[in-house]
This record gives sequence, C-alpha cells and structure tokens, in this order.
Amino acid sequence: MQRNIKIVRPDRGNTSFNFDIPEVCPICGKTMSPTISEIHVTGLPEKNFTVVLLFRCSSDTCRKFFVVEYLIKSFKTQGYSSYRYTYDGPISYNRVPPVTNDLPDELKNISPTFLETYNQSLQAELLGMNQIAGIGMRKSIEFLIKDYLINVKGKDPKETKNKWLFPAIQDIEFEPIKSLATAATWIGNDETHYVREWQDKDVTDMKAFIRSAALFISADYQVNNSTAMIEQKEAEKQLAKQKKAN
Repeated sequence: MQRNIKIVRPDRGNTSFNFDIPEVCPICGKTMSPTISEIHVTGLPEKNFTVVLLFRCSSDTCRKFFVVEYLIKSFKTQGYSSYRYTYDGPISYNRVPPVTNDLPDELKNISPTFLETYNQSLQAELLGMNQIAGIGMRKSIEFLIKDYLINVKGKDPKETKNKWLFPAIQDIEFEPIKSLATAATWIGNDETHYVREWQDKDVTDMKAFIRSAALFISADYQVNNSTAMIEQKEAEKQLAKQKKAN
C-alpha cells in the first residue's frame, strides 16, 4: 500500500513521494491502516536524505506507535541546474539487538559452529525465549566438545562425529574440561526434558560451565601453537648443526 505524503526537503523545498505504508503492525501483527503522527526529515541539502514517519497502529486493541525510515536519493540531470530527488523505499533494519559473549577468540578456529549456535542461544535468551535458549546451548556444547577433540586433540573425525555426546566427553583426557562438559550437558539435557533432574541449576550455571570449558580449550589450543613454535626452533637448530658438521 502506498500513500502520497508531502514533505519539506533539507533544502527547504516542498515535494511529495508515494511512500510504502506498512499494512501489518510490527507490534501486534494485525492488518491495519496506520495513521501518521509525525514526519521528520534528516539530511543535508543536495545530498541523499531520510524521511522518518511515526505511525500509530489503527487496531483498537493495539494503538501502539512504531517508526519507519525511508531513503530519498538526490541526483542531477543534464540540463537542470538544481538537484532532483527520487524515492528509494524503506530502509531495512535488523531490529534484534546484538549479543556479545566473553569467550576467547581462538574458538573461531576451533569450532565456529559452536560460536554461531551459542550466540544464537544468547540472542534467544535476550529476547525472553527462555524455553529454547537452553536447548540451543545444549547443542552448542556438542559442537564445542567434538570439534575440540577433532581439531585440537587430533581424534578421528568420523568416529568422533558419530559418537553420542557423553562417550565423546569420556575421550577428553584433561579432567577439568571433562567435568565442566559433563555438568553443562546435564543441565542442557534438563532444558530439553519434561522433568528436571537438577532443580537448583539453570541456564546461568550452564553458561558458566561452558565459558570455563571454553577457556581451558582455548588454552590447550594455544599450548599446541606454542609447542609447535618450540619444536620448529629445535628442528632449525638441529638442521644448523648438521650443516655445520658437513
């Protein structure tokens, strides 16, 4: 649905455009014909500018306000001394607030799927989706542990991928990681089942266990890197000795 709306441009000139008007309220989800409460124009003369429309839902059970921003592009046409303007449409925004985690950067190299799944779970938690956030975190544990075994500890990829999570956890030799992964998985399983076994534990505890396990895994990854440096240095020394002897 389009509606012709007159505006005052940044250069103080008057013009009108056919604006795309939302037909579904982004708050209540109902079909509507919103009223326009306010119009704001932002930008500089002879430049692209935006028009901000403050709408109000027409549904009697909603009547909430929401904002849509539109882009107007400026251009010069041969033979005209002044700028002309064209309507470009509504600006699309991701209205979901971003999430941040305090996990080590090394995890991008160890298990990018873990990070993606974990961040999506944090997003769900931020949006109040408490019934599914823990389920996503439980999935993230599986990727973290199996990718750790494959990419850091050198375990057989096919065998590790096909294992159930608990048998995979038993392949971890470092007890602190094994303990943290086990506890986090127990809580994660509670998030997927009807009856909780651990009544005094929740997603907050699971996140703490995951973070601690991730720190140990990151440290193990860096130990491998530092060991490789030392071994390379020793190999270079040995090679230099051999050349000198010859």
